[in-house]
Amino acid sequence: MKFFNLSRIFILCSLAYLTAGCQQLLDALNDADKQDAVATNSDLGKAGKWTILVYLDADNNLEGAGVGDVQEMVNRAQAAGGFGANNYVYVLMDRIPGYSSSGMPNTFANFDGARLFEVVTGSGTLTSRSPGAYFSVGANDGATELNMGSGTLLENFTKWGLAQAAANGSDYVYLDIWDHGAGWGGQAYGGNAVAWDDTDSHDALSIDEIRTAITNAHAAGTSGGKKVTILGFDACYMGTAENILSFKDMVKIVIGSEEVEPGNGWDYENWLPTGDISPFDLASKVVTSYGTYYNNQGGSNVTLAAYDLTKSASLQGAIDNFVSAVGSTTSSQVTTARSQVQNYNNNMAVDLYHFAALMNIPESNGVKTAVSNMVIKETHTAGGSVRNSYGMSIYFPTSPSSYDSTYNNTVIASATKWDEFISGKLSTYQASTTEPGDATCGAEPNDSPSTAKAIHTLVTGGTPCTGYVYTSTDVDYYRFSLDALPTGVAQTTKTLTVSLTNIPAGANFDVYVFVPFFSPSSAIAIGGAAANNGSESFQIELSTGKVTYTAPNLSAYNGGICDPGSTTNILNQYGYCYGQGTIVTAAVPHNFYIIVRGKSNSYSQVGKYTLTVSAANVTIGAPVAND
Repeated sequence: MKFFNLSRIFILCSLAYLTAGCQQLLDALNDADKQDAVATNSDLGKAGKWTILVYLDADNNLEGAGVGDVQEMVNRAQAAGGFGANNYVYVLMDRIPGYSSSGMPNTFANFDGARLFEVVTGSGTLTSRSPGAYFSVGANDGATELNMGSGTLLENFTKWGLAQAAANGSDYVYLDIWDHGAGWGGQAYGGNAVAWDDTDSHDALSIDEIRTAITNAHAAGTSGGKKVTILGFDACYMGTAENILSFKDMVKIVIGSEEVEPGNGWDYENWLPTGDISPFDLASKVVTSYGTYYNNQGGSNVTLAAYDLTKSASLQGAIDNFVSAVGSTTSSQVTTARSQVQNYNNNMAVDLYHFAALMNIPESNGVKTAVSNMVIKETHTAGGSVRNSYGMSIYFPTSPSSYDSTYNNTVIASATKWDEFISGKLSTYQASTTEPGDATCGAEPNDSPSTAKAIHTLVTGGTPCTGYVYTSTDVDYYRFSLDALPTGVAQTTKTLTVSLTNIPAGANFDVYVFVPFFSPSSAIAIGGAAANNGSESFQIELSTGKVTYTAPNLSAYNGGICDPGSTTNILNQYGYCYGQGTIVTAAVPHNFYIIVRGKSNSYSQVGKYTLTVSAANVTIGAPVAND
């Protein structure tokens, strides 16, 4: 879902019901005119019956949100008509201690391991299901630990689900992968993955692992000829061209978000099927219910889209024609468009349609048409920081020098020349304007994790340093390590304090702290609590993960303290902190990344911010390798 971002918090929980609409007519048409095309997934407009498979990785700080989404499924099952006749919802869920002590609705008490269960239509009861020989979840006690970051587990769950679909007589299968997501690139922790399991060494599913899992499940003799029709990513940043095209030969529809998803994720109560429904209509329902829910809440800038993968070849051809033509344009034209384009994921990705429109060459029309034709349904918050979103993002570093060469191994790199373009072979560009040379935190480039500036010698003893967020695409990365936490010292005195002050007048900056080892997909602390605030500061207890914020508008919420050990702490629930004692107590040094960026493309070319970092009872040191 889910990468908690300060600009996406304080979401008030309420329900927004959608009308089912014409379902009896769809049922009648389907029963009278069912064709083999439905079973083979070739007619995406034909209504049919569904088996829904939810791969729910709540073995991390999203546990509470996972419990909430299961409650939404139960609510839908209990509502009038339930899921409709012969639609089935199965969930493989892995939990973690420390974030929610809630029992599961109707049936299960709190558990710390994994369960496989069915959400039974009508009653909403959660009924344990046996995975048979496919994988193990123990004796229905929820104590078995499963690694949700394992491609093998996803493969076996999908095989089991396809066998259930065959037994159920389902026409279609929906595979929903639920958790944090990274898209391509990503914060300080890398990307091209989803579903981090924090109790299994932070393992995650790479896109290649998901591809292999689905391919093998489709080929299994137990599948009964069933295949996954829709692959949905209820996770952040997964609406990238890289991810979408990776599945072009194995599923028909992919659903993903260009932007961060709020912690609550999708609106399961209002998108799960209520009767026979076509793949196009079900995918559209996911998207529209999501947009309705968050637009009704306010405070969130969200995106979501569904993509018709049968249109992949047209998109690939349009991209190739476009980048070939871009090679004949001027470097300044590319640089200008890159500096103005809608961007995501700390400026690692851009909206493909918007970039083509800004380039404004004849071949731009082909890209815009191809994206529009491929997007079945799209939603985004109007007027906010995602206002120029059209549904599909694509990896685009701010300069060729920041290009990640592992991108060469992606499906899109094999199918198009996009990799040649962004690596500088077809065009030179440098989106970040050269800053003045008086920034003491370190000169550019520092716009990515790989170019993060080591600041351990600059901030010794709490000495401040200065920097610029100079353009709308400028993101400043800094890094250092903290030594092994000393023994014999009170836990609450081992702290890290981060302050961002002298934020230029009229600018709106955010400061984040990431620790990839502890939390590969979520910041452990987030500043920027107030818009246009001149300063922001917080202190992290390194042994407990507790974060104390100084922002005045947070004082009403648990006194501005985010305590991950509390199940009732509002700031914890909305992602202001991450960690438990067993996770953030380190026996060896680990790297910390500080990221400073302009919120909603805010920047200042005339003013410097001041960054101050200090530690108590632990040593700030040089970044360590391989962490």
